[in-house]
Amino acid sequence: MSDTLRVGLVGVGSLSQVAHLPVLLHEPRARIAGLCDIDVEKAKHLAQRENISVVESHIEALIERGRCDAVIITTPTRFHFPLAKVALEMGAHVFLEMPPVMEKEEARELRDISRQSGRILAMIRHRRFRADSRTLRTLIVGGELGTVQYLLLRYRFSHGWLHGSWRGQVSLSGGGILLDQGAQLLDFGLYIAGAEEIETASAAIFPLEGCAEIEEAALVLLRLGNGVVLAMELGPWLGADEPGGLKLEVYGSGGTATLPGLQIHKELYGSPVTVVPRIATAEWELYQQSYKDALRILITQVLETPDELSTDADNLVSLMAMMEKIYASAGREG
Repeated sequence: MSDTLRVGLVGVGSLSQVAHLPVLLHEPRARIAGLCDIDVEKAKHLAQRENISVVESHIEALIERGRCDAVIITTPTRFHFPLAKVALEMGAHVFLEMPPVMEKEEARELRDISRQSGRILAMIRHRRFRADSRTLRTLIVGGELGTVQYLLLRYRFSHGWLHGSWRGQVSLSGGGILLDQGAQLLDFGLYIAGAEEIETASAAIFPLEGCAEIEEAALVLLRLGNGVVLAMELGPWLGADEPGGLKLEVYGSGGTATLPGLQIHKELYGSPVTVVPRIATAEWELYQQSYKDALRILITQVLETPDELSTDADNLVSLMAMMEKIYASAGREG
């Protein structure tokens, strides 16, 4: 068994440059087998800077020339399914950036190909690997908040963000903010709550101006399989007094918690107290470290304990089935 994994990077946009590439360059058990992007000149420029020899515009050539053991796919969502299908059929493991695919049927077909080929199909669920997220989950399991009753997840972004990227083009994204960030938030909420499925869903979606097929905002209320209620709010925000991005509030019978900047709020001897675990890491460092941990663990599992990833393809199908249920509750097919 090899002690390193040859990884091809498919799509070299901003996410690859700030997250995947820096991790792979410094991960001792990984080797960058090559880069692939439809903008081959951009890929060549990046490859030259990082001393990467293989650059291709098609995934088939990347896998063949780079002798890839695995590929990370971080392109616009529309291309995840066809690229992953080719990679699995050529014998490469596939790590999918979120959102993983556009619909449940794509997830099912990839799962079946993964089983037939004996290759691993996994999502990069980096939010689960943030230090503050893992600390919060440990505290919840330890009963620090009592019985968890409900979670509130907010994701806010600058107004016009969808207009300025491929995410605002339904042919490339497959949906709006609910698919793009909602799939990640749902997976994250399930992890924090310790649940694997949803029982009921109720959602409302609000279209992007000038494009009824793209939702710019969404409100979602879910009852999870373990009884916890998960509320998600996604939309643009114009307020200058509050930063964008992710915010989580957890409400339990014995206390509350917030992220980012993890804080635990409890009542002791009749007085409220705030417990702040020792996580003084900056938000940007937490983000980069979460990718480092997520990719390192995936690579290690592929090399040492691949059976531990045997259910990841099923998790992909389950996640997309839940997303379709949420869309259906809003009166639209996912």
